[in-house]
Amino acid sequence: MFQHAYRYGHSTCTAMTQMSDSWLTSIDNSMLVGTLLLDFSAAFDVIDHEILISKLISYGFTSSAIKWFKSYLSERSQRVYFNGALSCSKSLDCGVPQGSCLGPLLFSIFTNDMPYILSKATLTMFADDTTLYYAAPTCSELNQVLSCEISKLYNWIKTNKLVLNISKTMSIIFGSKYRLSDNPKINIQVNGQNIQQVKKVKLLGLWLDSTLSWSDHINTVVAKMGRAVAVVRKCAQFLNSQLFSRVVCTLVLCHLDYCSVVWSAASSSHLKKLQVAQNKAARLVLGCSSRTSVAEMHERLAWLMVKHRLSVNMLVYLHRIINIRTPKFFYDNIIYYSDMHLHYTRGANSRQISLPLPKSDSIKRTVFYRSIVFWNNLPVGVREIKGKTGFKKRLRLYLLSTS
Repeated sequence: MFQHAYRYGHSTCTAMTQMSDSWLTSIDNSMLVGTLLLDFSAAFDVIDHEILISKLISYGFTSSAIKWFKSYLSERSQRVYFNGALSCSKSLDCGVPQGSCLGPLLFSIFTNDMPYILSKATLTMFADDTTLYYAAPTCSELNQVLSCEISKLYNWIKTNKLVLNISKTMSIIFGSKYRLSDNPKINIQVNGQNIQQVKKVKLLGLWLDSTLSWSDHINTVVAKMGRAVAVVRKCAQFLNSQLFSRVVCTLVLCHLDYCSVVWSAASSSHLKKLQVAQNKAARLVLGCSSRTSVAEMHERLAWLMVKHRLSVNMLVYLHRIINIRTPKFFYDNIIYYSDMHLHYTRGANSRQISLPLPKSDSIKRTVFYRSIVFWNNLPVGVREIKGKTGFKKRLRLYLLSTS
């Protein structure tokens, strides 16, 4: 019934994986990727109830369910508290409740038909974060296709009584350094207003630059870890050593995990900054000097080095895909050597996965390629573990033993 790649049932990491892998694959084929990041004004608050109900009916919801939804949405009111006084109560005839389980789901259902109006470009949506992109060899083709597609989208938005904030909608071109050397431009207009083209942009909590180097995002993560260390240091005198370590893991090291499956494709020089930040956190917990061995500190704390922590996140992500067979776009591209060879081979016997043939290093930076490389390098006994908890525990022990 619902064809969207991503909704609230899927993770931000999965949404970013599909987009970034698609962009890098296009870059590997010497293409430019024109991308528009759409910004909806008060997206949840302007959902028209009549249009929403009509869409629920068209999707086959039963009459009793429709009555329930009408009751759920009707007779809602709001008041504003400002400067010590409450405003009069005003009834709401539009919008879905934010902070509820149904709110995001209803918004997703409301916008579910939006991609069907497009003919060439790809539209990826995660709640109200909507990204339109298209790959082409020339800027002129990007301009032509994206201008046409955004015009269709804008008409759909007006018809469905949503509001596109054109001033906050951004465009960016992804490509290799060589293809970006002549500073390509796309001139997209919506309702007579120009869409601003940028060199870097924030999407789903990640900072993207034109070459997908992830340098800006890693600098942001390092800054967050530094601020968290400063906060924790002020609380050190009130915590025992065990609790102190937990607080550091919760407030400092947590920044290494958000969508790391995607941005861990950054260069080793950028990833080294994260290790330096983690070393500072380890010294804070143990009260060590700058001369203390990094390996010794991590062994005492039972912490993984940053590169191994990122590997764990990557492998757990792939392990989940292999065992639950979703997301489909990822799982359907997994080909085992055993499916390719009728005769015995070492790779087929150990259930190793076939790697795609890259034309450039761009493919090697995709989540798909990197996760398979890590997977194939694991011992067979680790790969064969089915349960997530057991796999993660065994994987961690394996990486600690190889540090």
